[in-house]
Amino acid sequence: MPFLQLAGGQSRVLEILSEEAKVQFQHWIQGVGFECGGDKCPFCAQGARKNARFVMQVRSQGEDLTWLMGKRVYTMLTFISAARPSFKGLVVKLSRIGEGKDTQWLVEEVKASEAQAVPVASVPAPTSTVVVSEAVSQALVEIAQMEKLRGSLTGDALAGLDATIKALKDKAAADMVKLGLGQGEEIPF
Repeated sequence: MPFLQLAGGQSRVLEILSEEAKVQFQHWIQGVGFECGGDKCPFCAQGARKNARFVMQVRSQGEDLTWLMGKRVYTMLTFISAARPSFKGLVVKLSRIGEGKDTQWLVEEVKASEAQAVPVASVPAPTSTVVVSEAVSQALVEIAQMEKLRGSLTGDALAGLDATIKALKDKAAADMVKLGLGQGEEIPF
């Protein structure tokens, strides 16, 4: 299956076909990516850092594609899908802004009724750039994972989970305000 590719300034509407993402690990050695070999990986043996890549199958413009994404894009997707039992059937608009190390990604949920009306057009360059810190990114992933557990808990366990979620949301909101996000407006979670 071909890989999803976007050039800077492009957007594409994607219907997610996978229930969950598969995780692959990769080493970057002198600008070249190598798949991690697991327990017997020569790069791990040399202490090379490995990065998680998340893989999903998607459909866009009638074509089935493999979507390979990094942690930040996966974090956005996980946050968007927090109320869903799985990713399957979720429709999103993926936009790439910039090229190379200046690339930024935007993932927006598209309601099923609007999916056909969303044009696949170029995205204008942003007038400002917002970078979410690693701490906020991790908190959003944890919140999304905990939200998925809510339906399976009752009583004290549910109350404890709700308290943990509230504490994570409060911390993430405070961190976002420190970054200049959400000042004077409600944080969207």
